[in-house]
Amino acid sequence: MKEDFLQIIWQMQCFSLPAHSTEGLPIQVIRPGIRNFIDGPDFSNARIEMDGLEWNGSVEIHIRSSEWKRHGHASDPAYETVILHVVWEEDQPIFRKDRSRIPTLELRERVSLSGILRYRELVNAKETLPCSKFLPEMKTLIPELMLDLALAGRLERRAREILILFEENGFSWKRALALQLARCLGMKGNEDAMEFLVKSLPDAILHQRREGSRKVLAWLQGQSGFGFSDEEASLQQEYEFLKE
Repeated sequence: MKEDFLQIIWQMQCFSLPAHSTEGLPIQVIRPGIRNFIDGPDFSNARIEMDGLEWNGSVEIHIRSSEWKRHGHASDPAYETVILHVVWEEDQPIFRKDRSRIPTLELRERVSLSGILRYRELVNAKETLPCSKFLPEMKTLIPELMLDLALAGRLERRAREILILFEENGFSWKRALALQLARCLGMKGNEDAMEFLVKSLPDAILHQRREGSRKVLAWLQGQSGFGFSDEEASLQQEYEFLKE
């Protein structure tokens, strides 16, 4: 078993239902989350209902639950947001710093053997495009539908991300736009830092029309910790005034 395969299984929800945690809690996945390709939990912004309570947070994937400790997650604050631990096998229970147990979903008995065999066949294929030999079996319409679904899925995912920002920021489209722009400018690897920086921007500055851009510039440059050059003394004065 490979962890990247488990991530695909979770992302596509390719396991048998109904699902329960290893403690017997019923689990309903409302949103599996957004896959993370940098440091931190494997999926962010997941939404799960467990035992009648709705949880929003991160999901971490492992082959065995004991890898949580081996990978150093127990001492990493970034993993305190994990609401569900998805594993192939739970070989030991995992706890947060406050000693509360992290709910675990074990997939060992929930994934079909045919799916595992097909995955192994594709991974071990020598062709440049592993799935090429299956293409003649497909009707012409299927690849077109797959592309349409992929596009629709991407649009829906981006829309959900923006709606989450909208809801979390007082239903302000202007602030949601500013935060989304910040994430885009941060690109891969710095999007969280950029969003955190713009989150510090007070509404009183964000919504100003006159001299708004200058105030925003002064605030962001000051908050970022980059400092001001001698030629930017007036910007520094602006920042000190706004900060006070």
